[in-house]
Amino acid sequence: YRRQALSEREERAADVLRFDQRFASAAAQLGGATPANRIAGVYAVPALADQYPRHRQQSVDVLCGYLRLPFNPDEDGIATTETTVVTSTQDRTVTERTLPARTPHDLEVRHTIQLVIADHLRDPDSATSWTPMTLNLRGAHLHDATFFSCNFGASEFSDAIFAGDSVFVGAAFARDAVFLGASFAGDAV
Repeated sequence: YRRQALSEREERAADVLRFDQRFASAAAQLGGATPANRIAGVYAVPALADQYPRHRQQSVDVLCGYLRLPFNPDEDGIATTETTVVTSTQDRTVTERTLPARTPHDLEVRHTIQLVIADHLRDPDSATSWTPMTLNLRGAHLHDATFFSCNFGASEFSDAIFAGDSVFVGAAFARDAVFLGASFAGDAV
């Protein structure tokens, strides 16, 4: 019995370690410099949520957190540039590097996250459904939000910016849905 219990504990610890390593890798992709890296991270995070149901809320929180990050659509197409300034003195050379804080072509990454979230909310009976999860999209910038036929659990959309058209046709809210201060720039259905 002790050997079996020890073996099970070791397997659970190894499983947690595998999740942690894969989650760190997916999160790093989501924070990547190129849109392709970030989109790969968008798909890696829900794959982990599907494989590790105990960590599903954590995965949902990371995707929602990305949508809550500051976003300026006017700068979305500006390419990332790196500026290097080299200053020399008599006894040493100092190199200073400056990278812009923006992530170019972020709108496509954000749209992909919205699609992934919506896909996981459409079938509440699915083993990989995110309906029981809490969505914290407070202050998020959502563009062309297509949440038709989605089944939401607790949802926080306060101060969210819905740019473009927003579709909630056939959506159901099983728990609290808060839209205080949300703004809709396009058509809202």
